[in-house]
Amino acid sequence: MILNVGWRTFYPRYTNSLKLALYYAVGEARLRGARKVSVDDLLLGLTHNSHAEDCPFRVLQDRAQEVRESLGRERLPNDWLIRVKSLAQNPLRPELPVKRVLRVALIEAKKDGQFWIDTDHLQRAILREGGKPAAALQSLGFTFEETERFGAQGRMKYPPKAPTLGTRIRQYKPAVPWLAFLVGFVGAILYLHSQN
Repeated sequence: MILNVGWRTFYPRYTNSLKLALYYAVGEARLRGARKVSVDDLLLGLTHNSHAEDCPFRVLQDRAQEVRESLGRERLPNDWLIRVKSLAQNPLRPELPVKRVLRVALIEAKKDGQFWIDTDHLQRAILREGGKPAAALQSLGFTFEETERFGAQGRMKYPPKAPTLGTRIRQYKPAVPWLAFLVGFVGAILYLHSQN
């Protein structure tokens, strides 16, 4: 896996399509020789995702070259995936704005009452962040409200699967030692109290 510790905070909660978009974002950063992944790379990663014919987000896929030009990026060579795999030695870290965007995507998912963080949450986070990537999305007709509406419609049509228990436990693993300590501490107090 080419995603390292900097990406893994909410990784168990990412949908497969978001994981794929992040994979492509890292590939975009590698292709330009960067050491960190930018918000521009996140948006370009979203343009590689496949969408159904009737999906409103298909515009990103269909007009990917227009997005690349608005971000000042060159056309991708035909063998770009092979070139990226040959460059994949060290994992790339996300820039600070990317971390912020991923945290906002989590907030957007929570606002929708969703456990899973999906690509529409990432798009909304990019729109909130502003800058050239947000302007590129707006030039395609994506406003914050439209993206929110399209995401809700997509989840009604294709509801996300409920998370497994294992996923939830892995997500909250850092809390387990504290919980064990707390249970032991309360047990000790109750034991001492019963001895008096």
